[in-house]
Amino acid sequence: HGGPWYVAGKDCVNNIVYVTRDYYSLDKARNKFTVAGFNWISGVEPPLESIENLRVKVRHGEKIYPCTSFTFGAVNGERVSDVVIDEDDQGLAPGQYAVFYDGEECLGCGKILEPNVGAIGLTRQATA
Repeated sequence: HGGPWYVAGKDCVNNIVYVTRDYYSLDKARNKFTVAGFNWISGVEPPLESIENLRVKVRHGEKIYPCTSFTFGAVNGERVSDVVIDEDDQGLAPGQYAVFYDGEECLGCGKILEPNVGAIGLTRQATA
């Protein structure tokens, strides 16, 4: 059958890729994601948790979202951040890069991770 086809999920352990023709679906829209593998333009991690006008851009589109929450943490010694944007985005996907801005100034980027998984494939542990 003809496409287009979109990746809806991955099972890396069993080497399975799930695809769908349904690009727009409510279960894919989300406003939260986790980022790791940061690369800062200045070479020094900026104080993102305290920047009032923190914004993030994902993919190649024009849309830049205000961040309503940005918190650093660690998973198995890896620096990660949970990011919340002000509206749902249909196309957030693991492997894409999130580029962070303080107003118009580009600060750097990080790679979007699979939900609940660290960048090296280890399951994230929930903290109480």
